[in-house]
Amino acid sequence: MANEARKVIEDSIASAGEKVTEEMKIAAALGDAELEKEFADAFVRENDPVEKGRLARVLGFIGTQTALAALASEMRTDLIDGMPMVSLRSVRLDIVAALSFAFPDKPFFYNNAIMDDSGYERVEKFCETTFGVRWKKESPRF
Repeated sequence: MANEARKVIEDSIASAGEKVTEEMKIAAALGDAELEKEFADAFVRENDPVEKGRLARVLGFIGTQTALAALASEMRTDLIDGMPMVSLRSVRLDIVAALSFAFPDKPFFYNNAIMDDSGYERVEKFCETTFGVRWKKESPRF
């Protein structure tokens, strides 16, 4: 079944020409280590909070070890989306949401599970144990 699905995706991409969508690339990334790495590298390099949040969701959909490890490695990003003095939101919440796709049985990934620094600490500990993440910087404050 997976090989048949892969063939359909590859045929769709081949016939789409210039109209290849990001969704088609996401589907193709499943099982294509090189394409997975492209998405993961783009996410890690991204410094725009809105785009990083969007790419986090994409990696969550891909859900492979490569994609999830990239998400885990960025759990200490200090990027914030929003307008100062109006509404601010940490991109870390986008990463938590993306990780939740792969780990629906982990309540610390649930929506509204991050209420203070201890919520982030639980997720960071999971990232350390599950993906071997070693932090290069301190965790941003809640």
